[in-house]
Amino acid sequence: MDGNEERNNECLDSSNHDVDITFLPLIYEIIRSLERDPHDPALKNIQCQDVSQKVLEIQKKLDEARHHVSFC
Repeated sequence: MDGNEERNNECLDSSNHDVDITFLPLIYEIIRSLERDPHDPALKNIQCQDVSQKVLEIQKKLDEARHHVSFC
């Protein structure tokens, strides 16, 4: 068995582990949050914090997907 076959077998084995790459719901939530324009500055700060948290979640999921793809 050569190196490519071994790598393909490892990818097949690792595909049994689910990689959570559901980006669309998070992207949708961010867009919806940005579409709302609260007039109260306190609400704007809360909204910015929520959006920042969601962006970090997407970044984490993208990193996990990138790692999974580069591994295979």
